[in-house]
Amino acid sequence: MKKGKLLIFVLVIILVVFPVFKKVKSEKIKNQEYIYVTVKSGDTVWKIAKKHNINKKDIRKLVYEIREINKLDTLIIHPGQLIKVPIE
Repeated sequence: MKKGKLLIFVLVIILVVFPVFKKVKSEKIKNQEYIYVTVKSGDTVWKIAKKHNINKKDIRKLVYEIREINKLDTLIIHPGQLIKVPIE
């Protein structure tokens, strides 16, 4: 019986704590600043990330963020496309 109560207690704690962490992450994103970059011929997400990586963050993380922010299914971008790039 004690194992069942302990399991329920742990599940309740997880359900209470998880949304708090998720809210903190979403608030961080809301305070993020962005620039908009118009894609030129020959540009790639990696080139754009390297060019605008002001704080020298891990380039892989920046590429991932650009992909997520712009809802890109792939890293393929086209000339004339407007890309939102996070800056800190």
